Formats: sequence, C-alpha cells, structure tokens
Amino acid sequence: FTVSRDGTVIAMSTRHADHSIRVQVFQANDGREQMNVAVNQSPNHSDTLLALNATGDQLAVSSYESTIQLWNTQEGTPIGELAGHDSLVTALAFQPNGQHIASGAANGELRLWDITTRTCQRRLIGHDGHVHAIAFAPDGHQLVSGGADGTIRLWSTDQPAVLGQLPDIGQPTALTLNPTGSRLAVAAENRLELWKTDALTLVRRLPGIRGRPTMLAFSHDGHLLAAAVQDAPAGSRTIAWDVTKGEPILQAEHHHDIRNVTFSPAGDRLLTTDTQ
Repeated sequence: FTVSRDGTVIAMSTRHADHSIRVQVFQANDGREQMNVAVNQSPNHSDTLLALNATGDQLAVSSYESTIQLWNTQEGTPIGELAGHDSLVTALAFQPNGQHIASGAANGELRLWDITTRTCQRRLIGHDGHVHAIAFAPDGHQLVSGGADGTIRLWSTDQPAVLGQLPDIGQPTALTLNPTGSRLAVAAENRLELWKTDALTLVRRLPGIRGRPTMLAFSHDGHLLAAAVQDAPAGSRTIAWDVTKGEPILQAEHHHDIRNVTFSPAGDRLLTTDTQ
C-alpha cells in the first residue's frame, strides 16, 4: 500500500489463494480503479514493495526479487524493468522530481536508477546486510537509508559519498523525513527518535512506543508524525504525535498487523491498512 506525494493516487497489492499477486491503483478522491494487473511474484515472500512517484502516474513494484518493474498507472501498461541487483530488493523510493528511483537490497547495496533510460546511475556501498528503509530529502539531493547493521546513513545523490551517519540506535525498522527535510524520524524496537538532519543531533525521543514501529509518516505540514506499531501478542497500534510538543495526540488499537499509515493532504485524516 502506498500513496502518491500529492495525495491523489493510491496503490495496493493483494496475494490470492493461488499465490498470484495483483496490484491495484485507485483515484483517491472517488475510489475509481485505474489499474489492476498481475505482477511477478516471489515464491518465498508474501509482501510486495510499491512506490509511486509524486503525481502517481508511475509505479515501481518488486515482489522481493532482484528486479524492479515500472508501470504507467494511467494506462495500466508496463514501462520497463530495472535489473542489476545481485540480491533481493528490500526497499524502494522515488526521488521527489520523479527523475530517479532508489532501491536497497538484501546485500546492503543501494542503487540510484535513471527512470528515462532505466539504467543504474550510482551504486552506494556501506551497509552490511539487509537495507530496511530508504527516503529522499525533499530537494532530492540527499538520501537516507537504514540497515540491519544498525546504522542510519545520509548519502549524496550527486556523488557516491556518505555525508553522515547516526549513532547506533539498534536495528532501524522505519524512517522518514519531514516535508522540509530538516527532521528525520527513526524507529527501532521500543523507540522512536527525531533528529536534526543538518547537524545529525537528537531533538527528542517520542513517548508511548511499546513494540516495533514498522511504518512512519509525517503530515504534509510536518507538524504531526504517525507510526504503525506492532505490539505482539496484543496486536498493533497507530500512534500520532505533535512533533513540536513531543506529545501523543492519537492512539488506536488494531486486531491485525498494520501494513501502512499515511495522512490526507490536509492532515486532518489518517489512513491505515491492515492484513485483514
């Protein structure tokens, strides 16, 4: 499940009884389906990675394979394939201007792909093991990644260089940048922290985390932060904070694991999907 940056398009994947995977794309304003296609599937994984570009007219899909499929969501037709990873793709993110897409893999490698030519422009090497999450800064010139090695790295997308690294907070499970790129939210087991991206200094640790945050989302004005938290065996919770005050403003219990969480463009609604 993913939502375009402008909030107009929603994409989701479903696995059926015969283990086939279908990806559906909808208009957010009226629920109209504009794409429904079968995609490649991995026999060993049930999840499918999805990433929409800012306007929702292009979709990247990887079913935990070493390749990435690109789709035109308005026509429901394939654009092409990004191939080159030596191991399973584990994270995807579109650059805000839509010119590139970043991917992370199980062997710790990150790649930056040119969408037009569908070629790898840069390889970013530094993580030791599975890349859990990646996110672009709003200007597209920086990329943040979190890996199974317990590190959070800030990269330049203009050259294969590490700009900085956060102290080890444990194995990161999710990360996201606020709309201005000035704050980085990083989640790990039983913790959620806000960091300044320019100085890489801790702003605050947000209260109320008990379990494993798996999804994070800032509101479009950056004032609110939401997290999907797995709290086995109790189920899962959605929590939202006022990041200026550092106080929780919403908590909701779920009986099933949450797949994703995102704010509406106006920031007055919070949308979640679960495994039910």
